[in-house]
Amino acid sequence: MTHVFSRAPGYVPRWLGAFTLTAMLMACSDHRSSPEPRPVVPTRAVNHLYTETNETHNTVVHFIREADGRLVRQATTATHGAGTNGQRDGKLVPDSLVSQHAIVISTDASRLFAVNAGDQSLSVFEISPTTGALTLLKKNATQAGVKPNSLAYHHGHLYVTFLEGATRFAAYKVGADGSLTQRGAYDLTALAGIPAAAQPTQVLVSPGGKHVIVNAGVASNAIVAFPILHDGGLGVPVKNTAQVESPFAGVFVPGAATPTYLATSISGVGLASFHYQPSTGKMTRINQVQIPHVKDPCWVAVTPNGQLAYVGNASGAISSFRIDVDGRLTLLNAKAAVEPQVLPDIDSVAGDSWISPDGRYLYTAFLGADKVVAYAINADGALSKLNEVVVGTSTRQSLQGLAGL
Repeated sequence: MTHVFSRAPGYVPRWLGAFTLTAMLMACSDHRSSPEPRPVVPTRAVNHLYTETNETHNTVVHFIREADGRLVRQATTATHGAGTNGQRDGKLVPDSLVSQHAIVISTDASRLFAVNAGDQSLSVFEISPTTGALTLLKKNATQAGVKPNSLAYHHGHLYVTFLEGATRFAAYKVGADGSLTQRGAYDLTALAGIPAAAQPTQVLVSPGGKHVIVNAGVASNAIVAFPILHDGGLGVPVKNTAQVESPFAGVFVPGAATPTYLATSISGVGLASFHYQPSTGKMTRINQVQIPHVKDPCWVAVTPNGQLAYVGNASGAISSFRIDVDGRLTLLNAKAAVEPQVLPDIDSVAGDSWISPDGRYLYTAFLGADKVVAYAINADGALSKLNEVVVGTSTRQSLQGLAGL
């Protein structure tokens, strides 16, 4: 049977009405030719994580972060440079680079930078905007210090600390082809009075890009703030001293009402918080909290909402902290997560950590256990282990650095 529907006189279908309205609007508009269509910009890769093997033939390992936070290993890409293979002062040890941020990603997520401490070079990669895969653009020899160990990126410039050499800090201009042009080399001893025996452990750029912050490490008790000049070079530094014992790693607290900086304290076995003055680079300590039953707290990461901090230490535990609105720290759990030894007489060493932009997941490279572990962050700051991926380095102790998207 055929159904016939009658329509009232003057009936106009909805789609035709919309079409007519659109046509009328176009007719009333400027009669100039339509603008050229905008080029399609690919969406940048997200949900990716990277670490480096730091082996003699150094490579960067790529992981995908699945929707539930678990890690799936992807390709390994050569840096064409040499790592230390876990060697420091003639001994095989976890964390041979004594640093945080051995690899970093540019703010536009288009480049990844990695240190090659075995041959004094830095590798620059392009990150695929769709897959997160890496393509080596260039390996750059450095002319400043010896054994590059920590990196920071800001507005087309790369800042690098070195474990050894007369000059242990340098600034480079990053070229589109991955080339690095030295902007300046800085003697921490001459400029900031840092003891010659001190080894810088981390470099970081402050929010707003006013300063480059260098944690001068063991034997220094100093955090140095270099003002960033208009050309990416650095001005006369300010040394913040006698406020934290052997600062190792640091991080700025996102969204803090007053700029707040956290620094781990190796000798003090704890975490300290500071008010940071963007106009001067000066830091004033708020408080410092010791961590019982662990050793050598070194690495630190903060959730994007600025409320939780996690500190990794040499004994293989991750400690959790609450951050108050005024920057004051409270210890939640000295051992929020612990990974046991996998090698005889070698601690698992909870090293570099990275927290996902949504604040739901924490990832940690265990330097003495040759693996990366994924955790879910619970509302109360507790950690729930999701999975782990063994990297498979030859010495099982050379792993360094962690950075993600």
